[in-house]
Amino acid sequence: MTGHPHGAVRVVRVACCDRIRLFVMPHQERGAPQKEYEMKACARPFIAALIGLTLAVVSAGTANSATTPGFTLSANAKIESATGTPKPAAGQHAKLGAAGSYLEAKVSGSGRVVIGAISSYCTGYPSISVAVDGRTLGSETLTSTSSYGAHYFGGSIVSGDHVVRVTMVNDRFVVGKCDANAYIATVNMESTNPVPTATALTTSSTTKPGSGNTGVPSGTALKIHYGDLTVRTPGAVIDSMDIRGYVSVQADNVTIRKSIIRGGAAATTNRALLASWWGYRNLIVEDSTLVAANPSLRVDGLSGAGITARRLNIYGVVDGVKVIGNNFSISGSWIHDTIHSNSDPNQSDGKTHDDSIQIEGGSNIQISANAMEDAHNAAIMVTQNRSATSNLAIRGNWLKDGACTVNVTETRRGPIYGSAIEVNRFGPGYYGFTCGLRKPKTSPISTSGNIWDATSQAISLQLF
Repeated sequence: MTGHPHGAVRVVRVACCDRIRLFVMPHQERGAPQKEYEMKACARPFIAALIGLTLAVVSAGTANSATTPGFTLSANAKIESATGTPKPAAGQHAKLGAAGSYLEAKVSGSGRVVIGAISSYCTGYPSISVAVDGRTLGSETLTSTSSYGAHYFGGSIVSGDHVVRVTMVNDRFVVGKCDANAYIATVNMESTNPVPTATALTTSSTTKPGSGNTGVPSGTALKIHYGDLTVRTPGAVIDSMDIRGYVSVQADNVTIRKSIIRGGAAATTNRALLASWWGYRNLIVEDSTLVAANPSLRVDGLSGAGITARRLNIYGVVDGVKVIGNNFSISGSWIHDTIHSNSDPNQSDGKTHDDSIQIEGGSNIQISANAMEDAHNAAIMVTQNRSATSNLAIRGNWLKDGACTVNVTETRRGPIYGSAIEVNRFGPGYYGFTCGLRKPKTSPISTSGNIWDATSQAISLQLF
């Protein structure tokens, strides 16, 4: 233990030529926990130098304090000049230098949490975990070393003041060669506009989606595009088009609005009218219609990940929506009249497993204020066929039809955590009122406030 006017320092050698941890117990914070500073260095030659460096840091008062970009930092985190693009307004970013190091930011707004971040590479890229108000939203590996970009977490977070914590969850370094760190430039909410609470989504002020408030707005003049359309330009906007082909999005930050997507010739392989399957981010599709001009047992409507969908009219396909990955939000949409066949060669039982929405895996999935009907298998089917599912929120929807209207399965991938199916209004399924919601006992999913629309009575819940 080494004395110092600002506190006592205890140096612990973790391993020679590995790391040194220094624990600081400030005099001015009686009863406060000791503060830990972990330095990456060869222990034996540099202990004395590190003690001096650490005492200088304590004297300057930089640890665990508010910083220029408005962040509060843990130990092993510090502010540096920004090196990525676009350069943040403060000209700085926060370096998270070890597993468990974090920053906190106070933000206001609603929607999703948006993080601007880059990383450095060392035998792999680092990952960060993001939590808002103490609730974990998800994690992501940072694979860009130069462009901060926009990393989205969560679904429709209600409007208000929030505390966001960004934590580095892994640490990769090779002594004397390289060190993988996370660099956080910005922490914001997606929107400053209010997002209704789960309870408000079922009040009379919310209009049920249907033919009059979804799809291409009446009177919109459309320009016809013949053939398939592949979008490869980041930030592209597709507006007021009648696309007579399939659309694939292969770029970030694409917007499609007030358009109809019809697909092309009847598909002989599995595909979707609109697909974003390749890991691109932040596709926005709104006020649009997806309907197959040539229906096929192999065609879905909207499929992929990294998508925000609003006020869509989707019909004439097998699965209206297929979620395959993280960060998917759909609201205010009408999904109906799915394709069904009792002679489907794609299924072992010969019957089409058509769903309004099928979730094959992913995190940060928000399904709110939609109307779903006519599917034979389920209005919402959670399969985890491709990956585990977490942070799923299904709130304020009008749901009907299907053998079980909402059917949640684990498919050998384990329980589904951090999720809620709440305050939805249910209509009868194909077996009447016997199976509104079905879920595994081992998945701790909140299911409060779900009612039969006709009677306002609590729905039946099947546990298996």
